[in-house]
Amino acid sequence: MKIHSLTVCDFVRREDNGKFIIIGAYTNEIIFSSLPSPFFLSLWFLLEHEKVGVDKIALRGVLGGQAEPVFFIEGEVDVIDTSNWSPMALGTGITILEPGTLTIDAKLGDEDWETVRELRITMGPIFSTGGSGPS
Repeated sequence: MKIHSLTVCDFVRREDNGKFIIIGAYTNEIIFSSLPSPFFLSLWFLLEHEKVGVDKIALRGVLGGQAEPVFFIEGEVDVIDTSNWSPMALGTGITILEPGTLTIDAKLGDEDWETVRELRITMGPIFSTGGSGPS
């Protein structure tokens, strides 16, 4: 099993026609105006499967040096056709206590945990001018 196109965002919505709308996609940084702060984190990705049957997946988010993950999600996918990748949309509420690095790890089947994404968590001004900053 392999993860493709992991996107961290504010929200994911599935359309009636099967397409997904990804809202508020993040690059490699999430900026907060103040901390601590509650935050709803969504993940969207595709799972490529190697065999038909049940594939198990777990995801966790670890912030900086905190001992406990800020989130842990696990589930399974019943694979009936390996030529079709499974779209996955997950969301969870977390609390960001301080600046640092949010590391997202995945455990695919019986494999070891592997880091699939890292994002910087920072504090600073948040601009609302279409992302171009102050003029």
